[in-house]
Amino acid sequence: MPIVALAYVIAPLIALTVAWLFWIVPSLMGPPFALRQALAIWLSMAFVGGAMCFVVELVIITPVLVAFRRYRWPWLNGWVAAAIGLLIGLVLALAYGSLPPSPGYSESGQYGIVYITNGHRTLAGWKNVFMSSLMPAMVGLISAVVFRLIAVQTASNDPAR
Repeated sequence: MPIVALAYVIAPLIALTVAWLFWIVPSLMGPPFALRQALAIWLSMAFVGGAMCFVVELVIITPVLVAFRRYRWPWLNGWVAAAIGLLIGLVLALAYGSLPPSPGYSESGQYGIVYITNGHRTLAGWKNVFMSSLMPAMVGLISAVVFRLIAVQTASNDPAR
């Protein structure tokens, strides 16, 4: 049981660090981030993202683990766990990104691409919502894989057998 508790903390931390590396490291080669700012962003991602991951783990993953321990579903393996992690990250990010903007709100992105005009998302805005949801999906995927590697003991790697 202590190894499962450790997996609840370590898996999101590793996944968020990978996301941070993909996002920050290219920016360190020049402006806009200095190393001090990059480390501050990592800390905020670790605390805020870690809290969000912990809530998802408690609400969704814990019941799945309890049910798996009770029923020993043969279909729940590492690949399915990875797909579940990816889908949870993707669906939650899409749900959040799809919330309707305030009436009259407008938003433009880089190079003047209009994402929202007068409270309505444009096609480019919906594409931006989808593209923005890929990072949380990757975090879910990596978290699920790392969690499974840490927490799930099989007959071949269980030291008690």
